[in-house]
Amino acid sequence: ISGGYAHADLGSDPLTDAFDLRLYQATLFGTSPVLQYTFTGERAVFGNVAGGSFARYGGRDWRATRYFNHLRVATPIGPRTNVALRGLASYSPFYTFDLSVDPEREDTELLPADEAQPMAKRSSLYLDVAGHIRHRLSTRSEVSLNGGFAYTTYSTKGLDSVTPSGSLQFSRHMTEHARLQLGYGFRQWHYPGSVLPLVRTHNIITGISYSRPLPFARRTQVGFDLGSAVAQTPKAWRYDLTGSAFVLQPLGRAWAAVGNYRRGLDGRTGLSAPLYLIGDTVALTVGGLVGRRVVVRSTGTFFTGTSLFDELQERSRWWSATTSVSTLVVGVAAAYLQIGWTGQRFAAQVGQVSGLPTVVERFSVSGGLSVGLPLVR
Repeated sequence: ISGGYAHADLGSDPLTDAFDLRLYQATLFGTSPVLQYTFTGERAVFGNVAGGSFARYGGRDWRATRYFNHLRVATPIGPRTNVALRGLASYSPFYTFDLSVDPEREDTELLPADEAQPMAKRSSLYLDVAGHIRHRLSTRSEVSLNGGFAYTTYSTKGLDSVTPSGSLQFSRHMTEHARLQLGYGFRQWHYPGSVLPLVRTHNIITGISYSRPLPFARRTQVGFDLGSAVAQTPKAWRYDLTGSAFVLQPLGRAWAAVGNYRRGLDGRTGLSAPLYLIGDTVALTVGGLVGRRVVVRSTGTFFTGTSLFDELQERSRWWSATTSVSTLVVGVAAAYLQIGWTGQRFAAQVGQVSGLPTVVERFSVSGGLSVGLPLVR
């Protein structure tokens, strides 16, 4: 059970038809029931999470902001080979999208609507199936084959998207801390029945993945990986270096700070036209325990980059900062409070094409109670 309030300043930008001011500035009360089941056997692991998010925004009727079901299955098919499959289905009367670029998340999935996220007034059904096969060649090397297919349909015509993807990768541990990676990855965004352009990305996986404690600070972990990518559109090809890096620093016994950097291409559909941003993301998270029952976590994210279809190559920026405090009330219930601030400055051409306001600053406060009960022991 949660409640919250959000207020947004859109500067002098007129709102486009993809947005509703009442969804940018709204009070909220909602609940999110979830049923989770996990089975672990000798030969297989099965998990399923099903649920929904129901919320009421100020001046509106009750609306189901999301229904979803997430299924995962993993099993070995030999002494050296493992297979895993996952499937996700999600429906929402409001399409919600997170414009942040999470360094730890490769794919963009539909997210539960809340007072901190932008929402477009169109229903959406999202289906995503993916899997991988990993085969260990030796104690130090393995090969993996990955594939996936995502389909999203919207109430607004012309925005439906089909996204197949696949990759083949070989990796070998060269040392205790360094791993060689070779391979190729492919992803395509196709819009059937639309004039929207077909976009393909080709990931050339040739580089080193490195992770180790610093020799002069054994508690500090650092790591990075490098690669390259080619974005293909009907009018042009674009080549970019890609990669990521992280620093993990424990702060005492119960606190830690994590810094992440990522460079790459990220796509966002569901807008008046797809948004493809090539750029850099920096994220910093600090969190830990206060006493035995209180957890504090603060996260800041900043992104800067250019759109694949912006001929002027003007830079767009997105940033956010959130702080949350949660505490255990009783054995099965925890209370939380979260304060967030989000802002964006998009290039004029990006706003005109995608239907996004070019200037937004948004402040939100939310809180609630989470209760978890085991049904089967």
